[in-house]
Amino acid sequence: MRILRAEVSRLSNPELEAKIRIELQTVREQVLYLLEKYPATKDSDTLLEWYWLRYFHEINLPWESFEKLQSLSLETVRRNRQKIQSEGLYPPSPEVAEKRRRKQNVYREHFREYGESV
Repeated sequence: MRILRAEVSRLSNPELEAKIRIELQTVREQVLYLLEKYPATKDSDTLLEWYWLRYFHEINLPWESFEKLQSLSLETVRRNRQKIQSEGLYPPSPEVAEKRRRKQNVYREHFREYGESV
């Protein structure tokens, strides 16, 4: 963990960080940047998410928060919510359901375009 703590200290040049935050608009660009800057994020989604929140959303999470997050499984929570809703229980609001349908249709169209079945 000492190596990771040292990486945290590299978040130091406010002017450079502000410029990077402006230039990297998509989550993909942001993730690519973090994977390059902090190699340990290649092995831990939790660490990647911690840096992403801290760096691009300026949520100043202390190191102890990462250690707590590491012991949790937020992906498991999301998957269980998804499963419960797919069973018809506690459906999302109509606005969110419509947004998810549109996103699903975009993926479907993409796969049809490339000849793959969904």
